[in-house]
Amino acid sequence: MLKARCLSTTVVVAIACFTILWLTNNLALKKIENNKIKHETAPLLSLIHYPEKTVLSWKNGVVALCGNRYLVKIKESGYGGELILIVARDNSVAKDFIVTQHDEHPKIASFISDSTHTWRRKINEKTSEELGKIDIVSGATITSRSIILALKRALKKQLPPGEC
Repeated sequence: MLKARCLSTTVVVAIACFTILWLTNNLALKKIENNKIKHETAPLLSLIHYPEKTVLSWKNGVVALCGNRYLVKIKESGYGGELILIVARDNSVAKDFIVTQHDEHPKIASFISDSTHTWRRKINEKTSEELGKIDIVSGATITSRSIILALKRALKKQLPPGEC
């Protein structure tokens, strides 16, 4: 009798603990994802003069901002795997980009995250046609070509009207 009571108490406590952990996880994941996106996009938002405190509403990989300004999330295959970029777009110009995920070798692809890199500065403020004229990075041919291709696709993407 005592063993049965201990066992049932243990089962009830285990179920309660599982439920609490499951609820906490589900509530935290959404907030973590929103904070991650906010952190990743903050530098891009400052480039297009958009207030950081505003909540971003992603629809099909796009955030429509005022005045034909957009953030576009785009995926492309790189040398080591998938690259995921968020592109700040103003009309048909790529203002800048952030690579949020990649599997490229750190030494080869260091230019990806270095906004002061000469190649990165060549990309800013370019149209799709101008991006096609930019040379690739020696030693990171596939990676730099993939980034240019992703930027071109982000500029060609059909976008909803900006909301203010």
